[in-house]
Amino acid sequence: MTQSATPLRGGSAAVVDLMLLAATLLFVNGQTTARTIDATARLAGALGFRADLLARWGELTATIDGDDSRASVVSASPLSVDMGKVAATLEVTDQLCDGHIDADGAQVALQAIQHRPPIALARFASLAAAGAAALGVIFGEVHLLGLIVIALSAGAGALLRRWLAGLAPTRSFSHSAPPCWRVLSARLWLIFSSARCSASSQSVLAWCWFRVRTC
Repeated sequence: MTQSATPLRGGSAAVVDLMLLAATLLFVNGQTTARTIDATARLAGALGFRADLLARWGELTATIDGDDSRASVVSASPLSVDMGKVAATLEVTDQLCDGHIDADGAQVALQAIQHRPPIALARFASLAAAGAAALGVIFGEVHLLGLIVIALSAGAGALLRRWLAGLAPTRSFSHSAPPCWRVLSARLWLIFSSARCSASSQSVLAWCWFRVRTC
């Protein structure tokens, strides 16, 4: 049975801060926008507040509705991918909503997740490349050259994403990230086309880059 969590000291201001901490962990590490909004709304509801989250490239805005309405904005660019942090954040959110931990415990747990080191760059890029190549096989690509180009493009995208994530604290830079995706994807598309790879390979490349740029 779901229980009401013990409210945070500090009222709505503390709830907004906790919401934004959870939302940032989800948003920047690869969770979809819709699921990020849903998780943070459930978190606020467990603490007795009705809240809204607006997510867009470069920032998150949390708003508490009611007599003690409050809004706050933080910088957040969806450039990292660490599903381990996403899963851990969702677990903390579920525990809070189910009454297994209180709000203070959730805050401590989320802060601990925030300070976890990212996965190794080589592992991140290689897994992205392997996953994209596997998608190529699923989509029907049978030529080795096509699979190599798909893997290299995904690995390059992963490296670019991690590099941008390192520069993301500068908010003005985070807004220039989408043009970076366009430049790299355009160059890779030229290479891909000149290699005369199959239509299935081109479909995989287009789908992968769409997902990387919009997740």
